[in-house]
Amino acid sequence: MLTTHLANADRFEHRPKVGQRLVLRRDPSRAFDPAAVAVETEEGQRVGYLPPAQAGVLSRLMDHGASASAQLSDTGKLQVFLHLA
Repeated sequence: MLTTHLANADRFEHRPKVGQRLVLRRDPSRAFDPAAVAVETEEGQRVGYLPPAQAGVLSRLMDHGASASAQLSDTGKLQVFLHLA
């Protein structure tokens, strides 16, 4: 498990709730950050991104078949869980 914060959350309409399961998706189309990892609700609503330092490492794992999920803790931190295939 990795604990981090939700980056760019102020740019999105939807806000995650404490304990809500979130899906992490690679977003290589982001021109200025090809290692970007988007954070979305299970319904596909984007709520932010992982910070670049964490996304850089996690994106390489995801590109090799790993998946990841996250949830917002009651302290406001994002808890990231890696799922290996």
